[in-house]
Amino acid sequence: MEIDFLVPAAGRGTRMGSKGNKIFLALEGKPILLHTLRALSGLPNLGRVILLVRPDEEQEIAALLGSMGEGNLRWQLVHGGAERADSVRNGLKYLADNPGAPVVMTHDAARPFLDQTLVLRLLQALETHEAAVPALPVAETTRRLGQNGRTEVVDRTGLYLTQTPQAFWAKWIKPVFLAPEASCLTLTDEAGYFERLGHSVALVEGAPTNLKITKPADLVLAELYLKERQRLGAKD
Repeated sequence: MEIDFLVPAAGRGTRMGSKGNKIFLALEGKPILLHTLRALSGLPNLGRVILLVRPDEEQEIAALLGSMGEGNLRWQLVHGGAERADSVRNGLKYLADNPGAPVVMTHDAARPFLDQTLVLRLLQALETHEAAVPALPVAETTRRLGQNGRTEVVDRTGLYLTQTPQAFWAKWIKPVFLAPEASCLTLTDEAGYFERLGHSVALVEGAPTNLKITKPADLVLAELYLKERQRLGAKD
């Protein structure tokens, strides 16, 4: 079953502390975005990759895509928005006007280690749900900071950290994301739109290695993981 991917790539990298977009930062000598795109290109059921980009970075990203050669990647650049939700909405409008694969997945440009196993778990969940999200259970003690400066322990039972890709059927683009009642919502993930409208969302097992590079320490961990993966691959 083919999948069209929406990849928001119009961020500012504020938490990373970089002057520009963090997707251009080097990971083992190559831009983070290039690693992410290569992970996507390795998926056998890949449809199109819709990259949601800043207009001033469009040429740079197009050149990066061109450096990959043809391969398994059919791509389209669409202008993103001020926030992630705005970028995704622009991508969904593009898909509504240019329908393709029956399944859509949104994936962070700064998650370079996506693997096929996770994608297959999401597809399996879509057999019985409108949408599916990978997640990992919260493993550490969690505290909430109140307005008075006091903290309290939060029961982490049932708490999960969500990841991407987030998956849903393309047929839901218009009724869920482009409906008038959705226009006033600004949510941090796509599953939230389904939940607000009463649709079911499946949680599937995420992957600890599906790292999101947000802060400088994340880039260090990604470098270590990539080197170890390359070392093990060389042994094989």
